[in-house]
Amino acid sequence: MVNEVRRGMTLIELMLAITLGGMLLLGARMLFTQLQVADVNLGRAAREGDERANAMRLLHLLVRNAEVQPDSVNRFQGDTMSVRFRSHCQRPGGWLEACSVSLVLAVTGDSTMLTADLTPGRRLVLARWSGRGGFEYLDTAPSDRWVGSWGRSIIPPAAIAVALPSDTIVLPIAGR
Repeated sequence: MVNEVRRGMTLIELMLAITLGGMLLLGARMLFTQLQVADVNLGRAAREGDERANAMRLLHLLVRNAEVQPDSVNRFQGDTMSVRFRSHCQRPGGWLEACSVSLVLAVTGDSTMLTADLTPGRRLVLARWSGRGGFEYLDTAPSDRWVGSWGRSIIPPAAIAVALPSDTIVLPIAGR
């Protein structure tokens, strides 16, 4: 009996090898595309998280730097949807400069948006929440209690709260 040594591949084996190689390349390409999409989504989520954190940091800074001296001209005023007061805003050079601040809650449908109007002519969207929100003010004069408006006193409240159905953000006013 003669042992034959087989050399080369059959056509079926060659087609099978090419098909498996193509499937492997297709799978690698799909994985690479998914990694690219995940990278874009992760970057977007990081930017949005940074924007939210910076907006909350600015909100806390504006309220913390609110002027607390009794002033009958530039009084601290507020109701359930807006707050007006004098504060110190940070300028591009890094210093603080006196500015007027108006915080406004805009309720549309089933969501609330918080904007800050700063002089001179800057409007910033600070946050968006689901549900209807409103401002409340901590009155410490007779006793510690939260009230729905502030305008009768030349002294600002001890704190401002943004009351939402799911959470309450309390913003203390420094010097009070």
